[in-house]
Amino acid sequence: MKAIRLGNVVDIVMGQAPPGNACNKDGVGVPFVKAGEFQYRRPVIREWTTKPLKMAQHDDTLVCVVGATAGKVNQGADCAIGRSVAAVRPQPGAIDPEYLYRFLSTTVARLRGGSQGAAQGVITREMIGNLELELPALPEQRRIAAILDHADTLRAKRRQVLTYLDAMAQSIFNDMFGDHPLDTLLGDVSKRITDGTHQPPPWTGSGIPFLFVSNITSGEIDLQTQKFISLETWAQLTRRTPIEVGDVLYSTVGSFGIPAVVRTDERFAFQRHIAHIKPDPGALNSDFLAAQLAGQLVKRQAVRAARGIAQPTVNLADIKKFSIAVPPLAEQERFGARTNRVRATKFVVQHVATSQDELFASLQRRAFRGEL
Repeated sequence: MKAIRLGNVVDIVMGQAPPGNACNKDGVGVPFVKAGEFQYRRPVIREWTTKPLKMAQHDDTLVCVVGATAGKVNQGADCAIGRSVAAVRPQPGAIDPEYLYRFLSTTVARLRGGSQGAAQGVITREMIGNLELELPALPEQRRIAAILDHADTLRAKRRQVLTYLDAMAQSIFNDMFGDHPLDTLLGDVSKRITDGTHQPPPWTGSGIPFLFVSNITSGEIDLQTQKFISLETWAQLTRRTPIEVGDVLYSTVGSFGIPAVVRTDERFAFQRHIAHIKPDPGALNSDFLAAQLAGQLVKRQAVRAARGIAQPTVNLADIKKFSIAVPPLAEQERFGARTNRVRATKFVVQHVATSQDELFASLQRRAFRGEL
């Protein structure tokens, strides 16, 4: 089967932001979608506009084309789209909408490596249109899309289990300590609250991982990164405050307020937008502290303290003033033991989910090589 250019069977609509004074969060006008609204399958609607400039449709595939999320893909919606989003519209009778979504989900992220723009990735109309694919007859396209959709549904159920497990620690915390007074300042029961380096360090091609806010996810520290530093640089950056097992990291900018306990003695360093909390082990259990920082009572304090609109930030002085509960250490440690059992279960489920992701990626590649 001969490969064709994607641009021959789709129309590509590049987004354009409507005027700021025409946007609202009150449901007035048409839904307005930017890259930040992309979810697992379709975007969530958080904003509306009375002056849409570029529109997407339900059967389109939406592609993030600007910034850190460039290459992310969602199925479409009847909505206005901002400049960070392109709508790839299937031409009727030429390509099935579900097949198009699956193809772009498999392929478009690779464009980031060749994207234009020095400060941020940019995927252009031409880059999308120049993608090549083999295009079977419509019934075959629908058959392939249905197989991939079924496999993806199984992956989604596994992710749902992980979501439940993530929420379980907070439920245990609320059950054990929901009525305990917030009568202690975090700074008074911490040995030190600092942050990461304020200046970009000299990078190396490999070596010791350097982490960003995006590496603090779902209460865990992800050491997978594309930035590395030398052992000498690491020693300089951590001399002031060594990173030790039991410390708590806390994101302070953007989607701030995500804590994670350091559970490894592997070396790493991190940027200034991550707070580094060393709890006093005679007063605070690390798992207890992390659960409390993730809870609504402390999150509300963080929201009140945050400064800035485009990139709201919580500073170290405010973190030190967070009011927290400090029940007897034995109760905190009992909580830690219970949540560690949940973490062990999550580790097993995550391992299976990772295997499913790898199998699904293989299935997608086979699908678009005509091997299904």
